[in-house]
Amino acid sequence: LLVVAGVALIIDGSLPLWVGIAVLAREAIISVAVLALAAVGARRMDVQWAGKAGTLALMFALPGFLLADAVTGAPGTLLLVATWAFTIGGLALSYYAAVMYVPQARAALREGRGGHDERVAA
Repeated sequence: LLVVAGVALIIDGSLPLWVGIAVLAREAIISVAVLALAAVGARRMDVQWAGKAGTLALMFALPGFLLADAVTGAPGTLLLVATWAFTIGGLALSYYAAVMYVPQARAALREGRGGHDERVAA
């Protein structure tokens, strides 16, 4: 959802390019990492609360840029301020979660799928 929205809003010109790149880069990095971990047999990893909160904030922020383009005057300014607050918070939480996945990914690689399956069966 974020990839489609990010690309569409970059093409539309509503989203600042650096914001779009930051959102798309994080999504690409996480997606490639998940596929790579699965390919080498890492155990399943739990999602992080910070990542979910960051995604939610960005889901408010991206349409906010589109709406802020259409609204003028004081309401548009207030909307833009709120949109930037969601953007900065969302990016901070998303990248924080990505960094926090590194030790979790290392543990997932060590334990592998076999170790997870044994714990579930016990």
